[in-house]
Amino acid sequence: MSHGKWAFIINPAAGNGKASGFSDIINKMAARFGVKHQLIKTKKKKHASDIASDLSAKGTDYIIAVGGDGTVSEVAAGVIGTGSTLGVVPAGSGNDFIPMLGYPESFSETEWKSLFRARTIEMDVGECNGNYFINGMGFGIDAQIAADTQATAKERGGTGSYFRHIIKNLFLYREKPIRLLTKGKEQLTSCFIKTIGIGRRFGGGYRITDGAIANDGLFDICTVDRLNLLQRLRLFPKVSKGKHIGDRKVDYFRTSSIEIETEETVPYHLDGEVYFDRKFSVKILKRKLKVIFEPMGKHFFDIPSS
Repeated sequence: MSHGKWAFIINPAAGNGKASGFSDIINKMAARFGVKHQLIKTKKKKHASDIASDLSAKGTDYIIAVGGDGTVSEVAAGVIGTGSTLGVVPAGSGNDFIPMLGYPESFSETEWKSLFRARTIEMDVGECNGNYFINGMGFGIDAQIAADTQATAKERGGTGSYFRHIIKNLFLYREKPIRLLTKGKEQLTSCFIKTIGIGRRFGGGYRITDGAIANDGLFDICTVDRLNLLQRLRLFPKVSKGKHIGDRKVDYFRTSSIEIETEETVPYHLDGEVYFDRKFSVKILKRKLKVIFEPMGKHFFDIPSS
């Protein structure tokens, strides 16, 4: 097992409260594998980033996010560019990031043993308008779904109905004009969806950028322009299995940077967190974040042959 300083950042609200019960299992497994650690629970939104940054400054070797994708993204923001390593224990309602690392969406003793063995690899990080993302960002219908879900949750003081907003936007979403500049070429189009991926999965298992490799120094970009309702209903079921790639309506390519501009302020998401803007400068930071992964699992990394 790997020695060094370990810390677990738990988001008690993740998974509709599921993560709040992880303290006992963490203590049990850490004791079983002889790992000294500390537990810290978040108290508010963005708190995980502050905790992770403070732990990194104090020389903590392994900082483990316990929660869903939002928690992981927040912890990563405090770890990127430091000497600390990010680990993940999936405990959220959305766990799209964890398969990138070669782990399943729930841990048995086997996965805990692998975690504490702490085999590491460096992965790429995305940056948009000064904010980081480690899985992906998106414009168009997926960003609108995320924005609608967030607005509903805020109104009701709880969680929004993600699936309901998927159905609503499949029928009602209207594409907006967008200008792209990549590899010196400019393109004007109407955006149904544009996903910029480091990872492959989004929104609870939709494999939008299913060819992405997390340490190749490139974004995988999936673009779909204007679709009528029948085309939407035909294409949408393919996305959960990554079968949309190669469809005549899908443009799929790789690049290390892209400039985007819209005529009006639009929602976009970074790792599921919603923002609003109309000009975007997106670039990849090659191998900027060290993570714990399982090399024997089905991860999304290129590993050089020795």
